[in-house]
Amino acid sequence: VSYAALARTLTVTNISKKPVSLELLDGLTAILPCGINNWFMKEMSRTIEAWMTVEEEAGVCLFKLSTDPRDTSDVAFVKGANFYVSFREGQKPTDSRVIVDPRRIFGAATDFSAPVLFEARTPFTFPKDQIARNITPCAFTLVGSKLGRGQSIALHTLVGHMFDVADVRRQKIAAVNAAFIDAKRRENHELIDGIMDRAFTASGSPHFDQYVRQTYLDNVLRGGLPVTLEANGRSKTVYVFSRKHGDLERDYNRFQVASTYFSEGEGNYRDVNQNRRSDLFFEPHIGARNILDFVNLIQPDGYNPLVFKGVRYTVAQDVFEKSALASSFNDQDRRKLAHVLTKPFALGDLLRYMEENHIVSSRPREEFLVGILKMASEQEEAAFGEGYWSDHWTYNTDLLENFRAVYPDRFRSLLLEEKIFTYFDTHAFLKPRAERYVLRHGALRQYHGVFCDEEKNALIQRRKEAKHQVRAGYGSGEVIRVTLFDKLLCLVVNKIATLDPSGVGIEMEADKPNWYDSLNGLPGLFGSSVSETFELKRLVLFLREALDGFNLKDDAQ
Repeated sequence: VSYAALARTLTVTNISKKPVSLELLDGLTAILPCGINNWFMKEMSRTIEAWMTVEEEAGVCLFKLSTDPRDTSDVAFVKGANFYVSFREGQKPTDSRVIVDPRRIFGAATDFSAPVLFEARTPFTFPKDQIARNITPCAFTLVGSKLGRGQSIALHTLVGHMFDVADVRRQKIAAVNAAFIDAKRRENHELIDGIMDRAFTASGSPHFDQYVRQTYLDNVLRGGLPVTLEANGRSKTVYVFSRKHGDLERDYNRFQVASTYFSEGEGNYRDVNQNRRSDLFFEPHIGARNILDFVNLIQPDGYNPLVFKGVRYTVAQDVFEKSALASSFNDQDRRKLAHVLTKPFALGDLLRYMEENHIVSSRPREEFLVGILKMASEQEEAAFGEGYWSDHWTYNTDLLENFRAVYPDRFRSLLLEEKIFTYFDTHAFLKPRAERYVLRHGALRQYHGVFCDEEKNALIQRRKEAKHQVRAGYGSGEVIRVTLFDKLLCLVVNKIATLDPSGVGIEMEADKPNWYDSLNGLPGLFGSSVSETFELKRLVLFLREALDGFNLKDDAQ
């Protein structure tokens, strides 16, 4: 079992010429117990405290809710826990004293602006009574020390999460030491340097070289890192670690990165797409993966869902059970795994399920994963979110150009011959003009351009697999599969149809502008954008050039 954690080391050095005595508190002003979701914290932050508990086990503080707080008749206990452990260099976590009641430090300063009680008492003594239930807890380690000239003390802290409280003991969290923290720090540096080394640059400007490396790392944070798994001469490329766009301090962003192997998050269509545009030059094994993912999410009307959730996999039960890979499990584990593989899964979730259920393969992990991915069907996961932006589709042309640059010998087949592309099926549609044009204060405006069809949504949800792929037979037949050219032609026709009355800009008809969110009012004012018109021309010229290069007339003769 592995776990997710943040490590911190605080080092204090006496740089004066005299010995000093010091007292310090180091830690976190608040730790949210395991079991809380975003809604509880924002809408019921006071009420949810009634479920909060803190327990200590061999120097490790465990933060969790006593039970699942949802209003259901089925009472469930929270299995996981967040933990905090801290220790001085040369000591054990059991030697540390952790304060979990913030009122014993901050007193009446409930905004945590100043540690009122800590500053008022010299020496500060560890509180005899702490309330460890029914409040939002903190975690501070109290350290007192005398330092001679040039002497130092180091305080190491580990804050993390376990899916199962029992894993805290199994992983021997209480036995972590400075060597473990130092090893993880080196591993972290090597990991980050290894990512940035993919964009190694040597120019006359060291600042430019570092800028390129940092820019690539930023792209990875938003678009994900392509990782190629190889085993027995076979390979498969997957993405790990992508997250929502923007800065962490933007409280409207819902950052979500799973604490699993091959961790993935979710992001917006445009943001992930634009940060993957050049990935093919850094990892050619990707092939047409990004073109498939993002072009498949385009709907028959030319729009696309906002929230991109990555790729999910499914493996038919009979396909798995007949494969050589199945022989690496005992009968009971094979049946369990075969059942799980029939439902959409992410790689990290699959590995976590295997760990939790003690399912072990006799093959190495990488060989097992490559085998699973080779027999799996892939499905892009996405959600409507809100509105439709007028520019999301434009970033796909970069993917096309880069694929042709790297694989010119494969581009014709991808564009004209392989019927592997689908249309994203949705329940959110653009209203007719007669329904979205309104009079507001005597002026004509365009509002509420998108409506959600619940009947269509019910049809989509009834599907057992590939729920969001357009089908024949009024949505109940076979999935419609087309070539890349078919799909791009459909996109071009849609965008030409949305040119404004002057034939200059592409209309912002679906409640949202283009990338510049500060212009959110433009759709209501019948705004249109010439930038997208140029992008449309660029796509048309690209396709015409490609078709001319294929010599289709000669082939027909």
